[in-house]
Amino acid sequence: MFNHVIDRDCALKGYPWSFDKHVLILNSIWVDENPTQVDLNRCDFNVHIHDLPLSRMNLGVATLIGNQSGVFRDMEMDDARHSWGSSLRIRMGWDVNSPIKQTLKLCITMSVEHLVCFTYAGFSNFCYICGTLCHITKYCEEKFQEGFEDLGEDFQYSLWLREPPPIKSRVLPGSMA
Repeated sequence: MFNHVIDRDCALKGYPWSFDKHVLILNSIWVDENPTQVDLNRCDFNVHIHDLPLSRMNLGVATLIGNQSGVFRDMEMDDARHSWGSSLRIRMGWDVNSPIKQTLKLCITMSVEHLVCFTYAGFSNFCYICGTLCHITKYCEEKFQEGFEDLGEDFQYSLWLREPPPIKSRVLPGSMA
């Protein structure tokens, strides 16, 4: 509960929040709504799309990728609606019970396909077996299914899907800024 709508909006736009390395899902609720009916299965995340040709780092492609993988929300871009850097950074929503995307095959032209990779900023724990955010690996139901093959630490999903936090620059004493 927030004292002001500005505080609420700030908390909802500052997503994703976490507690003990687990994602906290927040949603607005109105006075006449039943709290048990509020959807807490969808969450927005910052997604970095790697290996995309520079000519395709634009709002149109970002929207296409976001909507194929979940629900496109926003893109980090310049005034010309392009993104510059090593990855295309978008904000995307999806159902946390669905597996996170690792890769996506894009048709660049009629004859050229391109494979892009995803990394995710803002969450720590997810299941390395099924790729969902609703539990961690040791509680995955797939482990207890008949025919499950234990591959040790060689899981389908792994740490490389996490976007590393940005490196903070420091000015050392005696050095020039």
